[in-house]
Amino acid sequence: MTNEAAMAIIDECRSRLAEVGVEDVLIAVGAGNGTAFSFKGASKSLAYLSMAAWMEIMLNSMANNPIDTGFGFTLEGKE
Repeated sequence: MTNEAAMAIIDECRSRLAEVGVEDVLIAVGAGNGTAFSFKGASKSLAYLSMAAWMEIMLNSMANNPIDTGFGFTLEGKE
């Protein structure tokens, strides 16, 4: 998929979200041939959305990391 094709899909999605009242939208996609970003809304809300997404992805990747148990570390609630 080219970046132009991805951006067309993103633009359609953003339009549909605006129709239902979503004002702050941040979308990022990646492929072997590049990345595409689209955002619209209040800058503070977009900054919060980007950082919240980053934290969720980082915490999820750490929870699923096989090294966590490889060195005797345990996740809270697990033995």
